[in-house]
Parts: sequence; structure tokens; C-alpha cells
Amino acid sequence: MSQHSYPARTSDGQAVNVLMGWDRPCQCYFLIVQLQEWQEGQPSCLYSYLEEKAAFDLSLDYYVERLDRFGITAPVEVLEQVWLDAILNTGNRVVAYREDGTLLA
Repeated sequence: MSQHSYPARTSDGQAVNVLMGWDRPCQCYFLIVQLQEWQEGQPSCLYSYLEEKAAFDLSLDYYVERLDRFGITAPVEVLEQVWLDAILNTGNRVVAYREDGTLLA
């Protein structure tokens, strides 16, 4: 599984962590949006691909649309790398980015 993560803010100002990538064993893209801070008793996950009925059949564009619903724009650099991971069937890759799409050192 490749994992690409970056911090973002939703349209209503909530600080979130976005995790997306290519799941090599399942041959699918995935997306998880989690709150950076949450209160006990409240869900920490705003969105998980596992909530989808056909999670293993969805395109990267589908997940970009899901991010749009939260007011989150995925950095182009992240989308390019996730797409390449799918094309190359990459696994065991973990990359962290800043909000603007530059790599974290």
C-alpha cells in the first residue's frame, strides 16, 4: 500500500489530515480524512473509503470529488504520485507532504 498524507482545512475551518494512496493487494485507490483534533465521544474520521459500497472499484477522480465536498483541494503533486503508484502498482511507500504539496523533510 502506498500512503500519501498531508494536512488540510475543510471549508468550515476544521484542521484535518488527508491520507490517500494505492492499495496494491486490493488493487484500488483509497482516501481517509481524519480530524487533527477531536473530542472524546465524537468520531475522529470525517470520511473513509470503506464507507463506500463499491470502495474497491472507485477512481482517483471520485475521491477528488469527495475532497471537494469538504472544501479540500488535493495538491497536484500528491495526485500525480498516487496515480503513478497505481500505474506502477507500488506498495510499501509512505510520503508526507506539507499543505502546499511540497515534501516534508
